Amino acid sequence: MRTIANNFFFFKRYVSVRIGRHSDISWSQTYCKHSTQKILSIAICIFAPIFALANIVPVSQDFKLLDEAPQTIYQHNVSHVDKNGRLLSQFEVKRSFFPICIYHVLVGQHYGKRHTLSEITKAGFNCVHLWEGQALDTSMSFLESQNLQVLFHNPTADDVKKYKEHPSILGWYLDEEPTSLYWGNKMDERYQLFLAKQKSFKSIDSIHPIFILDSAWITFPANSWWAKWSSASDIAVHDNYPIGPGTKSLSFVNGIPETVSLSVSINKEKKPVWFVAQAFEEPRPENYRWSMPSPRELRAMIYAAIAHGATGIIYFAYDSWVTRNGYILGMAPNPEVDYFAPGRDHFKITKSQILASKNLWHAASNLNTEINSLKSFLLSKTSSVNYKVSIQGKPFSKTPIRCILKEKSNRYALICVNIDRTPLWVRFEFAEALSFVNLPIDETSIKPNRTLWVDRYEEYGVRVYELEFANNHVGNSA
Repeated sequence: MRTIANNFFFFKRYVSVRIGRHSDISWSQTYCKHSTQKILSIAICIFAPIFALANIVPVSQDFKLLDEAPQTIYQHNVSHVDKNGRLLSQFEVKRSFFPICIYHVLVGQHYGKRHTLSEITKAGFNCVHLWEGQALDTSMSFLESQNLQVLFHNPTADDVKKYKEHPSILGWYLDEEPTSLYWGNKMDERYQLFLAKQKSFKSIDSIHPIFILDSAWITFPANSWWAKWSSASDIAVHDNYPIGPGTKSLSFVNGIPETVSLSVSINKEKKPVWFVAQAFEEPRPENYRWSMPSPRELRAMIYAAIAHGATGIIYFAYDSWVTRNGYILGMAPNPEVDYFAPGRDHFKITKSQILASKNLWHAASNLNTEINSLKSFLLSKTSSVNYKVSIQGKPFSKTPIRCILKEKSNRYALICVNIDRTPLWVRFEFAEALSFVNLPIDETSIKPNRTLWVDRYEEYGVRVYELEFANNHVGNSA
């Protein structure tokens, strides 16, 4: 439901499809005056709007209240960083930085293909994770010229000494998915090694954060180790790749809402939380776990993470011979059928896979623009204003809609995402009357019925609402 005008357009089309042998005659001439259809036209003119409204506007008593839909984290401050990883708790226009990174970036010539960073910045990324075989010495001038920050994996003490004051360094990344990789294999030894290296590097560089990137394994028996690794890092970073055969919801025991929320709560909202999103597929027939997300699925994953507390995003991964060497197809603006890396395991892709990779890249680019436009809200406190979210439909999860209401200078942005693969009617209700509900990204608006409105969400749908209250203030309950 958008506006009454839109509804009447629907009525006109609805009737036109069924009777419309006179598409060249106006609505009133055809359906309210045409002599051969006069009686039927009168009935349609009277009852079609009623019947159509019955289809468009759900019956209010059928809505189910979702008590856990509104997220209430960060009501006092939001832990985030500046572009060099310094911790901030309040949004500052000139300093606050929301990392939008891409993993496994290459610079320069590799196996006959030249990789430039201009396509990265053009797509709205402000940060890269360099492929581990790419040295800082050969990359830093390129990064600086494109105004890109870097997360450097497996630095040496010499790297930290040499580049600790370089303006392009965002953070030092020491270990990857330790909870999964080291389970039952000297986990405590690896943990102590991380702590020792972290301490050593901090004695050299007291500015940049030092962190590990963990997996999404938060269930027993891994949960205690996952919490230890998350607590030890300066930034709480983890990946979560839920899109695969049979996925019906982003919420499950190791789902995105669950892992991001746990990361925030473990660290008592005092540490930045970065989320690594799935932007790849692994088309290995004998071990098919991950399929290429659609643009809609990618957007839902990102906003689900944001609604639960993510203050930075890393996309995995940039497509190149590096990802293909691991039987991974990532996203890229111009992926190759075959990167021809002699002596390396790799695989060719089809035209449909090329299209999927390119489409996801362009979707990420659009998504990055959205995130950049919302940065001041995302890094500002969550409003204490109460509101109710109710649904009508057949969800797959207990709480398929997740929302966070952000407040900045008496302005309000309500960010909501449908985390299920099913469409839903969603009703929002506040205690105070609303004067308008604007959807800036969708370039439309909704006229609220005083304190509430109803919207239709497609599967994995996302909405960003700008709210204005009629009395320019709000109550404390709904």
